[in-house]
Amino acid sequence: MPVINPSVSVHFYPSLTLWGYTEEAPPRLRRPAQWEMARLAVQAGHFLAMHTRRPEPSPEPPAVSGALGNDLVQDGWINFRGWQRITPCPRPQAPSPVAPDVVARRMVSSPGAMATNLRQLLDRTARALRYPEDLPDGVALAIGAPGLTAEWWGYLQSGWLATLTGAGVQSALRPLPVVPDGWEARYLEQAMEWLAEQPDLDDVRRAFHQSRPQAAQDTVDLLRYDRDRPDLQDRETRTVLARLLSLYAVALRRGDDPVIGLVANLRR
Repeated sequence: MPVINPSVSVHFYPSLTLWGYTEEAPPRLRRPAQWEMARLAVQAGHFLAMHTRRPEPSPEPPAVSGALGNDLVQDGWINFRGWQRITPCPRPQAPSPVAPDVVARRMVSSPGAMATNLRQLLDRTARALRYPEDLPDGVALAIGAPGLTAEWWGYLQSGWLATLTGAGVQSALRPLPVVPDGWEARYLEQAMEWLAEQPDLDDVRRAFHQSRPQAAQDTVDLLRYDRDRPDLQDRETRTVLARLLSLYAVALRRGDDPVIGLVANLRR
């Protein structure tokens, strides 16, 4: 099962395996469900926005129409469905943050070109940061996973715009899909029932009962497939729980109430 960028795939191996994109992934687990896929793509958009240069906006939006092309970004404003103010970045950025007009032009290119160009921008940013250990799963997939759909890149675009403009929502252009119900929810319930019976995973159980994103993220590694421990039992169930914890950690940081509510219902 090839990855697009094999020269750097070693950095993304844990994330690619967790979400079903390597041969070591549990064979019965499919690629991310729609509600997971959208949130992973938004993660990548948020990451790119956090490393996009933020020019100081003018007091008023530009007077020009901002038609597609070089006019998408002007005077610290961006025009996606109307002029929106670009907000300051709340934390240090990559050594060479990308200009917002560069990202915007790539987002209105043809679907194939958009995917290639955004993947390159993300890879360049991750490389500049020396592939940090806390690189979001969504970024790893955007760079290294094959066969990502146009819908994926649409959610990435929406997440980038929401973060860049401080919209207060995770997805500015399209709503995130609802969390699972029916058989998908039952699958998660069964995984939580399995977790309750594992005496060696107390930290994981506590992470589900806390509202601490770092605790949730730290315990993901207790559940991921480990090349040094290929004999891990119940790897499929561990993977289901690791995926949920990974999304839960991000949900706590960014206020994704449906995922927070899903975890609250599952732990009862």
